[in-house]
Amino acid sequence: MCQTQTQLVLQLPLLSDEQLKREYLNYLKWTQPIAQVLALVEDEAQASRVVRLALEVDLRLSAKLAGAVKPEFQVQMVSLIEELEIPIKLKIQLLGETGSDRAIPALEQALQNEDEKIRETAADALRDIGTDTAVSVLLKALNENEDDYAIQESATYALEDIGTEAAVEALLQRLNNEEPNVREAAIIALGNIGTETVVPALVEALKDGKSHNGETAAEALTKINSQAVVSALQQTLNGENSYARANAASALGEIGTEVVAPELIKALNDEVDYVRAEAAKALGKIGASVAVPGLTLLLNDEVGYVRQEAAEALGEIGAEAAVAALIKALNDEDSGVRYTAVDALGNIGSDAAVSALVEALHDPDDLVRSSAIEALGKIGSETAVALLVEILNEKDSYLRRQAVSALGESSIEATMPTLLQVLNDPDSSVRCDAAEVLGKIDTELAVPALLQLLTDERSGVRWRTAEVLGEIGTSSAVNALLQALNDEDSSVRYSAACALGKIGTEAAVSGLVQALNDESFQVRAYAARALGKIGSREAAPGLLKALNDANLGDSTVVFSVAEALQELAPPELMPEVWEILQKTSNHFLFWATPGIISAIQKRCGYYNHALVTRRLNHDAL
Repeated sequence: MCQTQTQLVLQLPLLSDEQLKREYLNYLKWTQPIAQVLALVEDEAQASRVVRLALEVDLRLSAKLAGAVKPEFQVQMVSLIEELEIPIKLKIQLLGETGSDRAIPALEQALQNEDEKIRETAADALRDIGTDTAVSVLLKALNENEDDYAIQESATYALEDIGTEAAVEALLQRLNNEEPNVREAAIIALGNIGTETVVPALVEALKDGKSHNGETAAEALTKINSQAVVSALQQTLNGENSYARANAASALGEIGTEVVAPELIKALNDEVDYVRAEAAKALGKIGASVAVPGLTLLLNDEVGYVRQEAAEALGEIGAEAAVAALIKALNDEDSGVRYTAVDALGNIGSDAAVSALVEALHDPDDLVRSSAIEALGKIGSETAVALLVEILNEKDSYLRRQAVSALGESSIEATMPTLLQVLNDPDSSVRCDAAEVLGKIDTELAVPALLQLLTDERSGVRWRTAEVLGEIGTSSAVNALLQALNDEDSSVRYSAACALGKIGTEAAVSGLVQALNDESFQVRAYAARALGKIGSREAAPGLLKALNDANLGDSTVVFSVAEALQELAPPELMPEVWEILQKTSNHFLFWATPGIISAIQKRCGYYNHALVTRRLNHDAL
């Protein structure tokens, strides 16, 4: 026992109830020391006194301390939580925060409640306890409630978060379930836990070709990403099961180590087409230049989508040596191959491809033509840019749009005068794309012209322009964006709110607070997020009102407002937020408000604002 703990144990009987609450229990810095001391207190009456007083300070504090007393006292302490006259979901949550096995019987009973939200909350509470007993209860619930989606999902997530050996063993058992969805959830959970003991089971799951679980297992293995995983995947590439070979190739591509390139190059000759395709895709992700010869040969594969994957991989690798073969692929009978070859040439960025890409502008397939325009923008040479400027005069508005986007890819400020002229294009979609491109180039020269577009006759143009002004982040746009908060179109209003949040000026606070009353839930949500980014405490009362006014289905608004209040963390609102938590029937409010309370407490360093006020008044006397 350290000196601080010894002193606190000796002091406890000497402190008045008010002193204990005001000087110790109310401060976060004392929570852990008090919890450690309670584990040493031999007097049950004294331990009970501390927990009961904690109830008057903060409900979650009392729950933590109830689970910190000696095991033989925990039945009585946990019963204090069970006897609270508060909403059942909050009570269940508090039982989880005790971390005590003594709370498990009540939680096991709650898993049978007819309300699925209560069942989910009970599973979450068992996760918070996280003992082997809790794991057993969760596994039992999973096995006895196969048709209960709420139990299946929440209990599996709970086991994932617990992550102990017992939890892993429970999840491994789920891999033998007949239901693909059950197996998939277990695979995802095991991958997230990330222990190497599950590697053999996940490698076995790669063979599942009747569902997407083989692909899910591949993704799970990439999260573990150890040498044992890489070795197992390399062996699987040479196995008999073609699904497993394909999924192993996919996983190796995601892991991205060039050490496995030789094995993947061999797989380019696999007898099964989808294995060859996955091997090509993996080599592209790895960026293995050693694979260029093999991938170039694969451009002649008998299966179209395999040729397409080969072309895409060569583009990702960026190999100049592949340019000639990719130009040849522009004449492939499969339009998908031609499209991908054009894109690959753009990614490689060789000027040698410009002539061939000009020819591709006349391809019979629309996607190939638009891809050729985009590729010219990526190459960005003077010749390529000059061709794109010429396309801006085409009658086809679709081609003009593609040319504008391609000029954005080149990001050459010399194109600014041309793009500013395009803001007057008769087609609203072209004007929208020009506004977006100007935002990417990010120059203040574009702002005056963009401000004019905020009054464009087409709402889509106004919406996109507001978004672009936010990306540029210029304060000169604030007044115009505030006016746009009153636009007749809700998409323009929420885009303006988002832009004002990105600019981050306090001059926008008043307008954004008003926008919290907008008829559109999207506008209210974006206004709340913007206020959170700006961080002005002046917005706190308006945000709290928006939280109280939220409808049952307004989950987006509730969580956006809650996130903003977490950023501001105003201590004076803590009592009102606690009142919302204890009285609300809105499930979304129930889950959102604890985060606000925690943020305020963390920022201030105490639990109960009223107690601090009393202490200040006491000290003043």
